[in-house]
Amino acid sequence: MPDPQKIVLVGHYGGSNVGDDAMLDALLMRLSSVAPESPVMLVCKSEVLPDSAFTPGVTRISFRLCRIVKALRKGDWIVLGGGTHHMDDYRGRRAFRHTMYMARYGVLFWLARLRGCSTAAVAIGVGPLRSRLGAGVSRWGLAACTHLSVRDEASLISLPSMKLRKRAVLGSDLAFLAEIPPFPETRETVLGICPVFTDTTRSSSSAQNTTFWQELGEELRERLLQNPQLKVRIFVFRGGDRETDCQVAEELKRSLDAEARERVALVPYTSDLQELYRELARCRWFIAARYHSLLLAACCGCQVLPVAYHRKVVDLADDLGLPIEPRLLLEDLPDRRAISRAVTELFRSEPFSICHEAMRQKAEVAFRVLDLKGERRH
Repeated sequence: MPDPQKIVLVGHYGGSNVGDDAMLDALLMRLSSVAPESPVMLVCKSEVLPDSAFTPGVTRISFRLCRIVKALRKGDWIVLGGGTHHMDDYRGRRAFRHTMYMARYGVLFWLARLRGCSTAAVAIGVGPLRSRLGAGVSRWGLAACTHLSVRDEASLISLPSMKLRKRAVLGSDLAFLAEIPPFPETRETVLGICPVFTDTTRSSSSAQNTTFWQELGEELRERLLQNPQLKVRIFVFRGGDRETDCQVAEELKRSLDAEARERVALVPYTSDLQELYRELARCRWFIAARYHSLLLAACCGCQVLPVAYHRKVVDLADDLGLPIEPRLLLEDLPDRRAISRAVTELFRSEPFSICHEAMRQKAEVAFRVLDLKGERRH
């Protein structure tokens, strides 16, 4: 019997981001199921990780190039697990930083190829790629992949222009493989909201972002006054110190406290995913700006209103089969009338259940590009 294959797992792990936590947790759970003897060397920014990252067989490595290269010497695979890494929808210094971030993955993957390792990008999002530099760095990095799967149609459509030799497999996001606990059929009148910090993206300006959340706050204050049973829970999906959603969430809460302090609560970022899923399942409705807040709220049975600040949110809403109404489209923001109409449609909408099992099966297809039973490449 061949020795277990050693896996170096990379991504934006330990960055206090619920989406990355959910993808990592699902990926580690599937790896422990299909290849329980395979050790995993997890590259992470910090120890703020889901519980699955602390199970036997998982070794955590700091996000330093020298440490990762050392791990590659022992590994048989390097795996990029999910995320929207291959895009350049940023401005200013953030755009340059992200280009260097993409280049780092390219360097690691080509080093792995030189060693004869298998290289995989699993259920990733690709695009938008607006600059020649961003597109070139992304193309160079993805060309090093021996195994590739993407999470949506829009990402698949973005690939032909890169002229990659490796054909990509279409699946869905790894977070669809998350173990969601059973949720109640009847719920209180709780509205969940996940705001997002968007000041560094090209898709929306700082002023537009601020004005939108102010207008939404005004709308929700009126709703709280009209309905004394309504409760609001504001979720922070991106914590930490950099590009955090904490400030916009706290400002939204302060704007609502004046009318109904006892009915408004802030749910801070947590890496305890089961606790988060229980909190999401308490909500009847959910206004989702973060990609994975939309995904997880829908999986927890909430009636969702996507805030399409970025193409990936629109792509996910389409893949989920969500109706066009209610949605808040980027070109409508921050139109108060559009916000009011969308919130009204959300509260009036009939229960809509996504086909969770079908999305899980697509995520499994994306995961299965990892041929851990195959022969080593070296």
